[in-house]
Amino acid sequence: MWSKFFRGKPTSDKSGSPDPNLLTFKDGKSALEYIAKFMKTDWREGSIVTGLAGEIFFEEGVLSVPVLVPQGDAYEQVRTMTKIKAVSSPGQVPIVVRPDTRLADLGLAKGDLVAVFLVQRAPSELAELTNWIAFLIGRLDPVYSMVAEGWRTTHRYEL
Repeated sequence: MWSKFFRGKPTSDKSGSPDPNLLTFKDGKSALEYIAKFMKTDWREGSIVTGLAGEIFFEEGVLSVPVLVPQGDAYEQVRTMTKIKAVSSPGQVPIVVRPDTRLADLGLAKGDLVAVFLVQRAPSELAELTNWIAFLIGRLDPVYSMVAEGWRTTHRYEL
């Protein structure tokens, strides 16, 4: 299911010119605005959605991030809480998350474009915090490939 979302790196032609099949944005916020305006956001249980990372909290391997996600003409904040086992990046050896792992080792910052897996609707007692039980599963470059129909992935968070 996640393979379509996490495609390989898009390429440029041999002259070094940008690939006309790539939409490149200056930052995560610009990409999110484009998503909200021109792309369908799938909001069903089991879906992967793209959003913008808020203030990040990381302690003892647990990553807690509020993520702003477009839904129709509005935005909704989804709180993610994820126990990270490892972090992998294309072409690099995965990092095993240990008690002494620092936030900087995860390659994630406020304002980054991220991938969120929507597990299920949250029970009513969590309504003040979030409407979804969700996991942060990746950090994305603000580069969309129209051929691969996905965002360039920089980091994958293994649960």
